[in-house]
Amino acid sequence: MIEAGPMGAIIGLGCGLANYVLVMRLIGRQISAELAEAGAGALTLDPDFARRLRPVRLMMQIAAFGFLPLVGYLIGRLFGSEVS
Repeated sequence: MIEAGPMGAIIGLGCGLANYVLVMRLIGRQISAELAEAGAGALTLDPDFARRLRPVRLMMQIAAFGFLPLVGYLIGRLFGSEVS
């Protein structure tokens, strides 16, 4: 049987991955809509904007693959003995 700490980390990773995919899709959809609205002449992403978007992507990756699994692990360790 798997312990509560690693199970919490797996659940946290799953939630983080779902959150990451959802947020990055929403951002991509908004960018695509704005590029389409700008017309055929602006179908490329501005390199300066892409550079400014990098920290957002990095923060999302840290939260999804580092912070949420850690929180899930700690919650599993804290409350795991009470659940089983």
